[in-house]
Amino acid sequence: MLLDVTLYGRADCCLCDKLREALRPLEGELGLVVHEVDIDSVSDLRARFGLLIPLLVPGLPGTVAPPFCQTRFNADTITLLRTWAKQSRVEYQAKQTNIV
Repeated sequence: MLLDVTLYGRADCCLCDKLREALRPLEGELGLVVHEVDIDSVSDLRARFGLLIPLLVPGLPGTVAPPFCQTRFNADTITLLRTWAKQSRVEYQAKQTNIV
């Protein structure tokens, strides 16, 4: 099961680059699919997020959900991602069990 997360950021953003690098090993470990959105490519996003990047949100681009992290990515964020991934898999398996 793959889990979608969206990284809102911009080009030439050193914090965005650091978050991108930190997510790479978690893609394989947790089955994350990272969708990147350049906020400068959409004026509404640029106005909405401005300097509040990088922003990592569960789900596909456009999903309204509380972010995992905003501007800072640390060990607590990794723990939160692992917990979310585990919970998402448990919920998915429970739904599959109820379907059968």
